[in-house]
Amino acid sequence: MFDSLLRWILDDEQKDLYEFLIATLVAILFLGLAAVFLWPFGKAGFTWSLAKGYVIFWGISAIVVFIVSVLQRRLRVNMYDRFNLFLGSNLLFGGLLQFGWSAFAVQRLHVHLGGTSGLGQVALYTVGLLSCYVAFMVVSLSYEGWVYRFVNLALAMASYVALCVWPKAAQTVMGWLGFAT
Repeated sequence: MFDSLLRWILDDEQKDLYEFLIATLVAILFLGLAAVFLWPFGKAGFTWSLAKGYVIFWGISAIVVFIVSVLQRRLRVNMYDRFNLFLGSNLLFGGLLQFGWSAFAVQRLHVHLGGTSGLGQVALYTVGLLSCYVAFMVVSLSYEGWVYRFVNLALAMASYVALCVWPKAAQTVMGWLGFAT
């Protein structure tokens, strides 16, 4: 029975389900390992903030992808008739999702930085950066092409580093989105 279930999940027709399950498992595993990693520094609560953020992020991602696909269908923007516009709009909205997560991660990071030693700060920054990779996996569920993956991964990492250097920008972005602390 387990063998047939495994074959069914790994079938090409179930590719989206398989990728969703993998992204979910990676997110859960990441949060668990991050909590264990941050526990000696007394900052395991950061992972709880990230976990709540991931739930919201998955929902927002689904809504954004749905709205973009409806608009693309209505405006007849597809990869055959208007390729550049199709590619550009997908890059734009995938990038906005990635940037939004980076801003959230930096905002939550700075909430938890208080009273942390140098090594604890390095641990928090590292977990925040890795959280951007997990968010990238979520965005990659909808924007699958190599161009989207390349650009979104680079944007996730670059925006996280830039917002760490300039945390006031992260607070401003999150304030615009209604998630200010």
